[in-house]
Amino acid sequence: MTAAATQKESVEFVNKHPEKAIDRRSDTGAIILRLTHYMTTGEKRGKFILAILVRVVALLGLVVLPFLTGQAINEISTPGGTVAALYRWLTFAFIAAAVYLLMSFIAERLFADLGTNGLYGLQVDLFSHIQELSLNFFDRQPIGELMSRVTNDTEVISLFYENAVGPIIRAFIQIFLILIVMLVMDWRLTIVALLVVPVMLFL
Repeated sequence: MTAAATQKESVEFVNKHPEKAIDRRSDTGAIILRLTHYMTTGEKRGKFILAILVRVVALLGLVVLPFLTGQAINEISTPGGTVAALYRWLTFAFIAAAVYLLMSFIAERLFADLGTNGLYGLQVDLFSHIQELSLNFFDRQPIGELMSRVTNDTEVISLFYENAVGPIIRAFIQIFLILIVMLVMDWRLTIVALLVVPVMLFL
């Protein structure tokens, strides 16, 4: 079902059964896709792709940091290790940490800007939709309750843009990169770890 068909169905349901509109069961997946649509389409698509790329670079710095610090520790514990090699690995680790911090800051700013623009687009569409509703709809709805629902729901969506979209994307990218590093280091231990995770979740 397309977004336009879903919106038309929602409007028809609200017009016919306004008392049940707030309790109606809805498709969470479709709602999330419609909300993220405001952040990823039109002029915002390029900025969204840039934010994803910046986030990937930041997480690459985070993922390689344990490897670099491990190499520095190996220089200390392995016979024949030199202080120069230790300083070299520590320098690489500080660079990776600086890349992570800087790119994470830029990515957060980009996602915050995308969330603000997405919320603005949603508010414009919501206002335009309200203007097209029939007078009969407003006669059946108390104005105070209608305003409260609009403002409260918009505030919840604003929190979704600010606190959910960025962390969800960061978590998916981080899990993917860590899985790649684990497979490169030892694919057998990676399989064992992945088999243990479902058991731990079940327990």
